[in-house]
Amino acid sequence: MAANEFMGDLDIPTILASPSSILLAIVARNYELKSSHLNMLHSFYDLPNEDPLTHMKDIFNVVSSFPLTGVTEGQLRMRVFPYTLKDKAKYWLNSLKLGSHTTWATIHKKFLEKYFSTQKTDMLKDKILLFAQQDDESFCKAWERFMGCSINVLIMGFH
Repeated sequence: MAANEFMGDLDIPTILASPSSILLAIVARNYELKSSHLNMLHSFYDLPNEDPLTHMKDIFNVVSSFPLTGVTEGQLRMRVFPYTLKDKAKYWLNSLKLGSHTTWATIHKKFLEKYFSTQKTDMLKDKILLFAQQDDESFCKAWERFMGCSINVLIMGFH
């Protein structure tokens, strides 16, 4: 204990320099996020009616419109991701081990493991494997429906 410290001062919690589970590269930390960027992002609260895949698609779509000045889209996704989480979802992110995520792929995987159940995953895979054009459905509509299923599977990273 230093000479000028009091016992009561030791009860005050300290916050580490980077209390996040997301470890950003310097170039990503230095990227200037404008309020217009943040306003474009949708929020995820961990509510029953929210779709985590749609949330991930939105992050991809919004970040792809940002200027890439020395950073990759993956680094930008990592930078904005914490701003998209609210309430229980933000609590979940803050509960992860500090500095444990250094790539977008690890964050993306961890998020979907948490919020997209294996039952939903199996259901999506079955939709692809058992896909059939309905009797009263045009080829164009069937193709559209099939591509919708396929896009979700691709976003989740299945091969």
